[in-house]
Amino acid sequence: LLRYLDETLHPENINQGAQKTLAAKQDKTIGIRYAKLPYQIWDMSRNHLLKPSSKNTSISDISLNWQANWDSSHLYFSFSVRDDDLEKGDELLLTLDASKGIKTNDNKKFITVSSAEKQPDNDSDSSNNTNEEETTVAKTFVFTPFDNNNSQTHLTRTKLGYVLNLAIPWSEIYEGKHTPKTGYKIGINIKATDVDEDERGSQILYLNTQNKALPELELNY
Repeated sequence: LLRYLDETLHPENINQGAQKTLAAKQDKTIGIRYAKLPYQIWDMSRNHLLKPSSKNTSISDISLNWQANWDSSHLYFSFSVRDDDLEKGDELLLTLDASKGIKTNDNKKFITVSSAEKQPDNDSDSSNNTNEEETTVAKTFVFTPFDNNNSQTHLTRTKLGYVLNLAIPWSEIYEGKHTPKTGYKIGINIKATDVDEDERGSQILYLNTQNKALPELELNY
């Protein structure tokens, strides 16, 4: 599927009229389209712009356009990153909270914990507890502009930065516990780091600051 890359993914060709600035809208629900046809997997016609909040930082220094799409097997992301000076230490972090929007019942609930937190050690007879909690952990994926391509990622360096395309299996996101359905929501955060060894110093972009609720992707058809 990664062979269906389109030249419109390059930052110099992106439709400027479709861009949205999300840095100031951190609690937004973002609908994402079901990719009915192969070319729609990497479609960027409704991309979102993440740009620096500081007036002293140009979007050519560090900014990115991104869009997500989905089908029954994968969640797809396309990132078009502008970075005028790629260096070691530059990276893009994508966090997905798959406990968002899962339908619950009286016997199970889904909670989010940090992947760095130690899970509770239940030595008691929890298997007989009808109110047992099933935990879904938020996952963070880390990428750099120097990564090699593989079956789930395709990275292309451009004159203005790089383009990264991801195909993340639902089995990895939901840990095999669920299948994606229209209306499901997934918490998302994006962090882009630009390491510059000059007077500008390093720049970091966030889709969402750490002290606010994550924006949500909503699966649409």
